[in-house]
Amino acid sequence: MENTATHNGNGKKATSEINTTVEALKEKSQSLRGDLSEIKNLLSELFTEGADYAKEGGAEKLHLLQKKGMKKLSEIEHSMERHPIESILIGAGLGLVFGAYMFRK
Repeated sequence: MENTATHNGNGKKATSEINTTVEALKEKSQSLRGDLSEIKNLLSELFTEGADYAKEGGAEKLHLLQKKGMKKLSEIEHSMERHPIESILIGAGLGLVFGAYMFRK
């Protein structure tokens, strides 16, 4: 009987740890969503500026745009380093969405 009680206690502890981990993943996922949303907005701004620069011309402006682009890519990379599990999950989710889109009939 004592063995069953010990097993139930360990099961509850494992369930509690899993729930804690799931909650932590949810929080990190929300944080990553915010980071990705910010990056999306920055990239949108970057592309808008790029279109404006292309209209106006100028090698100097193009160079500045390239520097901004590299900075944004660096920010994305750092965000992925800070949140590796969430990045993998988001990548897998995007892969499923794009895969479903590509193979729909």
